[in-house]
Amino acid sequence: MPEQVIAQVMNIGDYSDVQLLAAQVGDEILREVLKHAEAGNSCGSAEQRRAASVGGQWPSVL
Repeated sequence: MPEQVIAQVMNIGDYSDVQLLAAQVGDEILREVLKHAEAGNSCGSAEQRRAASVGGQWPSVL
């Protein structure tokens, strides 16, 4: 479970989020999470995800 949270921060967070995460858990943990991360698991651009997280609309996929 913590690995999923770390991967999500690395996926949708901005640079400062990842820097803060690295300071908290260390670079070695980030490397391990990256080694086991699933490819192609992103849902749209960072801007689309941020818009959705604050009440915006998800883009249609169909």
